[in-house]
Amino acid sequence: MAERLSYNTRSAWQEWKHPVGAVDLTLTGRVQPLPVRKNINAVSNAESFGSGIRNVGSNSPAAVNIMDGDPSTSWSPDPAEGIDNAWIELDLGRLVTASEIVITFDEAAAPFQFFNVLLSGGDQFFTNALVPVNGTLAYNLSRKVGFNTAHRLVLNPRLHSLGLGAAGAAAESSGGNFKETSGLIRVIRIELEEFVEGAGIAEISVSAIGDNISMGLIERGGSIELITDLQQVLSGAENMVDGNIVTNWAMQTYHQTQTGFDIFNRIIFDLGAHYWVDQVRIIGEPAGAPSGIRNSYANFFWYQLLGSDGSIAPDGTLRFDELAFVDDSPLNETVIRNFDHEFDLQKIRYIKQFFPSTRNGGDRAGTHGTYRSFALISEFQIY
Repeated sequence: MAERLSYNTRSAWQEWKHPVGAVDLTLTGRVQPLPVRKNINAVSNAESFGSGIRNVGSNSPAAVNIMDGDPSTSWSPDPAEGIDNAWIELDLGRLVTASEIVITFDEAAAPFQFFNVLLSGGDQFFTNALVPVNGTLAYNLSRKVGFNTAHRLVLNPRLHSLGLGAAGAAAESSGGNFKETSGLIRVIRIELEEFVEGAGIAEISVSAIGDNISMGLIERGGSIELITDLQQVLSGAENMVDGNIVTNWAMQTYHQTQTGFDIFNRIIFDLGAHYWVDQVRIIGEPAGAPSGIRNSYANFFWYQLLGSDGSIAPDGTLRFDELAFVDDSPLNETVIRNFDHEFDLQKIRYIKQFFPSTRNGGDRAGTHGTYRSFALISEFQIY
């Protein structure tokens, strides 16, 4: 027989400890799970992450129209304020992995023909002391669009070309001619180069993998445990689940000298509730450091990813099953920055990443002689 909890008063059940963001307590006392979606439009809930329109150069009252889901409303700049102010920025509120961006123009008039599209993962500029400057924003990818005649422009953020042809018009096939990017996006900026009478941007949508379960993990009662063979206490784990590519978690390598044995490490995520999960993305971009020194921030040699539904093994510990394994390769250190793992859909409460921070018994002086930091994770995304 299933366990049953009952409360006689509203004040009593409101004191019940529950995973915030996983279930909802309605005014009528009903407990219902909150959906975790796949294949989402990341613009639709940007405001729930405290964002939306980041800035706009002209006609700010109409700016929200590009994200209201209504194709009959639109934003257009005021020509009286000049072409230099004909721009708009949309902030998704968190880092997302996008597969498609769609810019929809007002059908009541011809679309804008000449404009620039700029994308940012949330990167910042740095001072001479190599410190990120708060409030600044660096764009990772930009593309000029020219002679556009389409009212619905589809862009591929995983291609440097954004899937556009040489003249800036949409290409018939994305092909394999352009180097792939990570598809990591937080901010979209559109800069117009000329006015078109009556034209307006009706909607911007961003197709993303889904709702990132790791966001809000700590707030709903979950936790992140950091364990290493050499240190008992590590800190900064919350940086892996804050949606900000600039903040990160990494191991300091000063303590890893010639130990004579390999050093193994574990990161254990308690999701705070059970979820059906089939994908994990580990974002290892060292965006918190200037580009010139990013090769001194490494990711991994190899690692194992494991999941648990909370079942207990005979020895009293959590029983984990392997979700993915990344073989040892020099490319994992500073070349491959983002690691994507898809697996069969399964119920998961805990995810563990197990990895070494030395090779060959510490004979190569751990990572001390090569890197400033190791096992750098900007975001640990769970879907």
